[in-house]
Amino acid sequence: GSGGRPPPGGNWLTVRVADPDYEPASVLPRPWTTVVNPDLSFRISGLIGPLRLSSTPALAPAVWLKTATMGGVNIAEEPALFGRRDDTNTFVDVVLADDGAEVSGRVVNGRKEPVDQYVVAAFPVATEHRYSGSRYIRIVRPDERGAFRTGMLPPGDYWLVAIEAFEDAAIQDPEVVRALIDAGRRMSLATGDKVTAELPLARWRR
Repeated sequence: GSGGRPPPGGNWLTVRVADPDYEPASVLPRPWTTVVNPDLSFRISGLIGPLRLSSTPALAPAVWLKTATMGGVNIAEEPALFGRRDDTNTFVDVVLADDGAEVSGRVVNGRKEPVDQYVVAAFPVATEHRYSGSRYIRIVRPDERGAFRTGMLPPGDYWLVAIEAFEDAAIQDPEVVRALIDAGRRMSLATGDKVTAELPLARWRR
């Protein structure tokens, strides 16, 4: 289902491994295939192991993956174990909504002058939401006007930080995260919040 305008076609839905040490899921290549139809129905085959459903950058920025409910569990949040012989409930109801929180704005240097070369990282205060591919993590770059938009985030408490350069995968490095927190600004975002922020370009050390 969709609480907002349907997103454009494309692979906006994906599967994330919840436990990389789980033996069947750790064997490459990943065994599943995902097909999303124009009516937003989808089919994913070959699932095995503890997995979550998540969105990809192909999802329209005006909507967010609010829930993916299977057997009463939101597997966008809580991992489900696939591949068990007694697991017969494989229908998942996905809800896309337009009521997520969003932060937009600009980044300034120490002289309060706008800069147009930077990366903004938004990531959750709650450590349990910092897994790879989390809906709570956004790494964004400025548009042609030098402004940034995080896209829609689930409600919650976040750290936001603007830095000169960043490798997206580094957000999974605990030392990097600690440095970002030291340089970051904490924000509490409620459902539907549209926050405008001026972020300082942070000095940080890897």
